[in-house]
This record gives sequence, structure tokens and C-alpha cells, in this order.
Amino acid sequence: MFILMAIIGWSNDDFEKLKNGDTAMLEKLYIDYKSNIFRFIFLKTRGNKELAEDIFSETFHSALSSVGTLKNNTNIRSWLIKIAHRRYIDFVRKNIRDEKINNMLIMTHTEYQEDTSPGIVIEQEKELAFNCAMENLKDMYKQVLTLKYIEKKSVLEISTIIMKNERETEGLLYRARNTLKKEIKSIMER
Repeated sequence: MFILMAIIGWSNDDFEKLKNGDTAMLEKLYIDYKSNIFRFIFLKTRGNKELAEDIFSETFHSALSSVGTLKNNTNIRSWLIKIAHRRYIDFVRKNIRDEKINNMLIMTHTEYQEDTSPGIVIEQEKELAFNCAMENLKDMYKQVLTLKYIEKKSVLEISTIIMKNERETEGLLYRARNTLKKEIKSIMER
């Protein structure tokens, strides 16, 4: 019966109860779709059961917190698949960032002084965060920030190099600085 309901959709009454957070309907949602969603995630993670379980848990947590956004009772499975896919993509993005940070740590470890005083360590962490953040920026942002702050070029010189007018270049610098600040903050909060 559950499998049939999962395939043809939910009754309008059950669906409204689900949207209103009815505990029995939330449990029914879990029971009806858990095997399909887990199988989807398990395949995405190439058979990594522990990772699949983590993403599965995050998927249903996200689904339960946003169940009120469902528009109709015929697309529940696709809605859950979208959430599972997004949680998987979040995991991949986080791991790519973490891998970049780990690689930067390995590469720069030998460059840093052996002095472990708090001031030196903090400066080293800031430098590492800056380098990682720069790596995560769009190429154009990297280029304008490098030209402005490392090569000490004026806005006019930068605009000539990147073939944009001064106003566009100033806007680009503004967006690049803001993005860099957000990236640094994100890295420092990890």
C-alpha cells in the first residue's frame, strides 16, 4: 500500500496534513520514500554507506524543515531527490574547499617559521586564509585584485589592461573585494 501511494501520490487530505507538519504524515513521508532516496544517494556517493547515511540524514532534515513549501502532492519524490542532490553537491563543494585548504597547509607548512608564538600563528592562519580565499575567486576577480594590491596599478591602468572602462573596473574591484572578504570569513569560521 505504501509503495502504491508513493507512486501515485498522496491524497489531498494527507498532503495538507503533511504541509501542516502532522507527525504521522511526516513519518509516512519518511517510510514511503526512504529506500528510494537512500538508493539515489548511495549511488551518488559510489557506494560509500557512511557518507550516504550522512547525506540521507541531512536530506530528510532539510525536507522536514521545508515541507511547507511543497506545492502539490504529485511531485514529492522529485522534491526529495532535488533536496538529496543539493545536499550531495554541498558535500562535494565543502570537500573541494577543504582539500584546497589541506593542500595549501601541506605546501606552506615548510615555508612558515617554526616559531609557534600566538602572534606568528595568527598571522600564518590569516595568510593561509587569504591564499585559500584567492584560490576560490573567479579569475577576473583574482586578476583585478592582484593588479590593484600586489602590482599597485591604478584603476586607469587596470581598466586598460582588462579592456573595460574605469567605472566598470571600479565596480569589478568592489565586487572582488566583497567576495574576497566573504571567502576569508567563510574559511576562518571553519
